[in-house]
Amino acid sequence: MKIKLLVITHSPTLPSGYGNIAADIFRGLLKCFPGAYDIMQVATRRDQEQQWPHWPIACLEGDSLSSNTNLSSELIRLIHESASSFQPDIVFFMEDPQMIQAITESVHFGNARKVGYVAMDGIMPTNKFQKLEKLDQLVFFSDFGKSVYKNGFTHEKMHLVIYPPLRRIKGKQVPKSDLFVGHESALRALHECEHSMLMGWVGLNQWRKQVWAPIHVLKTLRCGEYAECDQCNKIEIWPDSMQLKQSRGQKCVRCGKGTMRVGEKMNHLYLHVHRHQHASSPVWPMELLRSIYKVDDGLIHTHRRYKGKKVLGRGDMQDIYRHYDVLLYLTGGEGFGMPVIEAAMHGVTTICPNYSSQAEIVNKYGLGTTVNCTLQPESRTSNLRAVADMGHVIEVVKRIYRQKINHPQTHDSSASAYLAENNITAVARRWDSVFRVSHHQMIA
Repeated sequence: MKIKLLVITHSPTLPSGYGNIAADIFRGLLKCFPGAYDIMQVATRRDQEQQWPHWPIACLEGDSLSSNTNLSSELIRLIHESASSFQPDIVFFMEDPQMIQAITESVHFGNARKVGYVAMDGIMPTNKFQKLEKLDQLVFFSDFGKSVYKNGFTHEKMHLVIYPPLRRIKGKQVPKSDLFVGHESALRALHECEHSMLMGWVGLNQWRKQVWAPIHVLKTLRCGEYAECDQCNKIEIWPDSMQLKQSRGQKCVRCGKGTMRVGEKMNHLYLHVHRHQHASSPVWPMELLRSIYKVDDGLIHTHRRYKGKKVLGRGDMQDIYRHYDVLLYLTGGEGFGMPVIEAAMHGVTTICPNYSSQAEIVNKYGLGTTVNCTLQPESRTSNLRAVADMGHVIEVVKRIYRQKINHPQTHDSSASAYLAENNITAVARRWDSVFRVSHHQMIA
């Protein structure tokens, strides 16, 4: 008898993190265990331009059906009607903790077992996820997420960690000129200078993504607004020119041996920012950031409309990653950080704060370098967000640059260890075990 799964998350046709992961998990499950599962999905967000042949999807009209914290009455009704008609054995949720809580409080699923796949993108107040304890099984994207959750409770309960699956995506080797239209002068300089380096950043334009941080790094390096120890390469940032001059010749406070010198202007560094608009009023307006930092000659900015498409698919993003030398992923916290893995598929190293799930993955699989950070409460939510130590970031960028110049090499995949452990088949088997245990508990 087939196990009936009702999946509640983003549409698998939507090129979001949840959408991509849902596609990989459940296509893998159907492929590895044919005839074992009957799947139906309610899409909390959808791409209205795409069709999906692998399982039926119920959805409402429009691009975005809900915010991260609020459910529309239409979506609640759709979930209720889908559950009543499908009569699932298991309901699988993959959404933000607040969304899962809101759904389970609004919809009754009868005797179905409720399984939540939860990404914690930072340390947050306990009241934001305490009702998740009512789910029958919690599975976390990372050990970091599991630890954040467990710190909110005094009692012990079995919770699992399953990393998202990774599959190889064929690249098309699209040239830079096709990707970065409108930035021909920067591309020409990148091509003509053998010592140039392209840093990259991708993500939604929302507060925790901290898009200002990589632009600040670019400005500091291009303008030489820093001092550097001639022995240990410690960096001190001095945006004030007078203070910068005064730091010259001072003893290094870290090693105590070297002296500080004014940093070189690295005009051959470039930054590509590819952002997805998160709202009608972006949190970090790009035109204002350009006005403040004044690095237009080194900043390549593209947005989600690319090659006539409304949003980018995974194959399109691979076109972009393959041209980077380093992913400057200085976000305030990630539920997992798939861009880190996807960039690593092309041998691109990542620099990120030593916080949240992305740091766990970078450190565990050797996908880059984590830098020091401070934690700042986010407005309204009080979720703790990382703010990277800019001096430490610049030290790492300069080290990567020296390695690129002195030991040039082709971009080979550095994600092989992750792929070996978390390929589609391996992850499908883990989820099959979770679902079979939950189904057995339901019929027991």
